Amino acid sequence: MIKEITQADYREAIAATPGGVCIVFKELCPHCKNMEKVMEKFGQLVPDAVLLGLDIQKNPEAAAALGAEWAPTLCIIKAGVVRQQKTGLMNPRELLALYQAG
Repeated sequence: MIKEITQADYREAIAATPGGVCIVFKELCPHCKNMEKVMEKFGQLVPDAVLLGLDIQKNPEAAAALGAEWAPTLCIIKAGVVRQQKTGLMNPRELLALYQAG
């Protein structure tokens, strides 16, 4: 399940994440909805991964701080630091490969 974070808590949430993925999304974006499903499948492949979500429209400053200009953008988090980013669609295997490379 994806835990939604906000401008107020995104720094702490990312810093507390040993390994995971954060999706920067728009609420009504169909591509974002698809990527949320991909993240949930990824979560089944990597059960200890933390899944976070940040609404770019409600939290533009936080999204900018993460370097996300477009939705969906996925941020790979390792040891409390964003290691990689990718914008756009991918399948669970591609997300797993991105996560493992991060």
